[in-house]
Amino acid sequence: VDNIKGLSTSEDFETVVDIDVDAFMPSTYIRSEHHKLDIYKRVATISNDNELSDMTDELIDRFGEIPKPAMNLMKIAVLKAKAHSVYIQEIKGNRNEVKFKLNPNAKLNVLGIPDIVNKYGSKFRLINSEVPYFIYYYF
Repeated sequence: VDNIKGLSTSEDFETVVDIDVDAFMPSTYIRSEHHKLDIYKRVATISNDNELSDMTDELIDRFGEIPKPAMNLMKIAVLKAKAHSVYIQEIKGNRNEVKFKLNPNAKLNVLGIPDIVNKYGSKFRLINSEVPYFIYYYF
């Protein structure tokens, strides 16, 4: 309906982040399943660095120093939100590379791609396929 009225709408796609890190709330950190479920729901809504900072402060106040897997979980939530805002549909990473798969409706500034490639050299590539994606190599 909003499209018919000429109002802008958010893109309807999900951004998936699949990287090889431990990202969870350890049961030794938050013992109550009720509290843990609430925190998971709230972490899923973190969308920027300010919200990450607020959540970090709250968790430290309530539960003590944050374990690395819990901090990873919150950083991934921010990464996911930022990626979604620039039409990245999937981030998939392992020890050697990270792949950024774009949404088919992504609006690329193709004139900026050579600057990015020059900045990162052989570590960065654009793969122009049916669904274009970028690869960043760690080596």
